[in-house]
Amino acid sequence: MNPQVWQDLKETLRTVLGESRWEEALGLNPEALSVLIPMARQLAEQGRLDEAQALFEGLVVLYPQEAYLHTALGCVYMRKGWTEDAIAAFQCALNRDPADVAAHTYLGELHLARGEVEAALRHLAQAVGLDSTGTDPYANRARLLSGLVAVLARTGVDGTSTDKPETDAFLS
Repeated sequence: MNPQVWQDLKETLRTVLGESRWEEALGLNPEALSVLIPMARQLAEQGRLDEAQALFEGLVVLYPQEAYLHTALGCVYMRKGWTEDAIAAFQCALNRDPADVAAHTYLGELHLARGEVEAALRHLAQAVGLDSTGTDPYANRARLLSGLVAVLARTGVDGTSTDKPETDAFLS
């Protein structure tokens, strides 16, 4: 379906049926979502990235305010090597939830891979700052990356890499 047609349909259903009932008209309910989200994650874990992408993109259209969905979609884009799309998805997640530690960490990784060290360190510091207990795995990853950047800076290495960052942890 054409994305604009889909958007128009959603807006019409929201207007006619109200905010809480338009999802019912599409046949989606909390139980369906509790199946679709893990299914999309599993597809990504299995390397079926096109299918995971399609599912997450559809969920983002239906639930644009859900930061988690944007972060998950960003992870799929990252695994596909679509850096610009991944950055945009993570930014969307942060616009909805500025405390999304995973989105900050992955943005830090992407900026680091592009040689944008200041932007990388800013996002990594945000991720670390959001984890006061030191137990969030994404914040711990950000701590590690920040430390590596510091070591590389002291040794004169620029820290850029052509390797795609690993995102399987978020999707599992």
